[in-house]
Amino acid sequence: MKNRTVILIIFMLIIMSSCEDKFTQVRTFDFPEHEANLAVTSLIREGKFPIIYISHSKGIEDNSEFEEIQNATAKFYRDDELRFNFLPFDNGRYVPDIVVSESMDDTIKIGHTYTIEVSSDEYETTTASQRLPLPPNITNMEYTIEGTVNDYGDKLDLLEIEIDDPGAESNFYTIELSAAGLDQNGNDIINGVYYESQDLLVEYGYRYQYIPDLTFNGKKYIIRLGIWPDWKNYFSSIDKLVARVSTVSRDYYLFDISKSLNEEAIDNPFVEPVLVHSNFSKGYGVFGLINSVEEEMDW
Repeated sequence: MKNRTVILIIFMLIIMSSCEDKFTQVRTFDFPEHEANLAVTSLIREGKFPIIYISHSKGIEDNSEFEEIQNATAKFYRDDELRFNFLPFDNGRYVPDIVVSESMDDTIKIGHTYTIEVSSDEYETTTASQRLPLPPNITNMEYTIEGTVNDYGDKLDLLEIEIDDPGAESNFYTIELSAAGLDQNGNDIINGVYYESQDLLVEYGYRYQYIPDLTFNGKKYIIRLGIWPDWKNYFSSIDKLVARVSTVSRDYYLFDISKSLNEEAIDNPFVEPVLVHSNFSKGYGVFGLINSVEEEMDW
């Protein structure tokens, strides 16, 4: 009996030793040399002052600080016509070289192609083009107090937004909520309103939550949002609830979703690396356009 016990112990030690070798094996990878290039980010909302961020890429093993690029040449085209140049402002931000009133008169409109072109002495010229998506068509909006519950059984208010999807192209919807009124001291305030999506189609990006029209292209659809009721506690009186519903261009949607997945993969050895979507040629980053409408609900 003792001999069997000794043999069993030796056998287990051998198995554990072999497993330890497999799980502690070290592998060395040689990463290819990284060719640094421009990295540009810009999400421009229809009718708003356009701003772009210009930086540069780094290799996976490069821990040095980013350096601001102050000598870049950035141009903005509508179709093939140069509309204005961008000038450096601060912290990598570039702004148009025209006054705000002029830029607002030249708002981005449906039916045109817009292009950002960026170049500098150190890096190759990079470009990206976009077309403005159609604006959301909101046909109805209803608010029901304690109209739904979350996954844990907590009672939430329910906001239902009905949209009529045009069907001409794929649309990616986002929603931002805010409320206006008086605070407890009688001052005018505008507060953001937090919600939990009650929609099965929702996809979580880095900046926004998205509802693509994959299942309702060309049809009417009701988006359901569960709202925590304590948002009202910040007000002594509420004037209105405002829903800003937007359609985002496909490239920005892909960028935002992939950036969220990339962040989740950091320091996780069981997840494959996620490449962040880019639509700039010979460079990195994203140029996206967003078209928004606001629907107000008197309180």
